[in-house]
Amino acid sequence: MITLYDSKLSGNAWKVRLLLRHLGLPFKRVTMNLAEGTHKSADFEKLSRFQRVPVVGLPDGTHLSESGAILLHFSEGTDLLPQDPKGRAAVTAWLFYEQADLGRFLAYPRFYAMTGQTDAQAE
Repeated sequence: MITLYDSKLSGNAWKVRLLLRHLGLPFKRVTMNLAEGTHKSADFEKLSRFQRVPVVGLPDGTHLSESGAILLHFSEGTDLLPQDPKGRAAVTAWLFYEQADLGRFLAYPRFYAMTGQTDAQAE
């Protein structure tokens, strides 16, 4: 079974949950508390060298990190990820755009609002 390490505070983890549910893939959810720093443990670093969620544990024992890579992995062979190079590049471009330009303006304010922290407290 797929194991999803995620957090209610992570929009990137939410995207992966949405895709897994959309595709009807069963998964076990391990919810981590980012505000308490549970993702900074040595054990979790073995799963995610960047110590970030989401991380997906696959049935064969391997782990995938970074939401874009996870989304591409599970979209492979579905209508969500075109087979033709131009269509695939368009999907990948949107993933990169979302992470580089949209994510930072949405993720930090969302995190601070949900935790009650200011950006100065989080540093």
